[in-house]
Amino acid sequence: MYIKIPLCSIRNQPHQKIVKMDTTDLKVLTVNAATMALSFSELEEVLKILLLVASIGYTMQKWWMINKKKKG
Repeated sequence: MYIKIPLCSIRNQPHQKIVKMDTTDLKVLTVNAATMALSFSELEEVLKILLLVASIGYTMQKWWMINKKKKG
């Protein structure tokens, strides 16, 4: 598999570098992409749980402060 990478931004230039990728490079790229996708999906779930806990804690604190204000 060959990928052409232009060395300059002007089109119609004959100067292009050809990078050769073998199957090992593709395997590493696939494993890295899968790992990154998995870690981001797990991170999203953790952030959702943390946000839920924080919002419940904030609501409980506000209720406690309102109750304390009414009594005092």
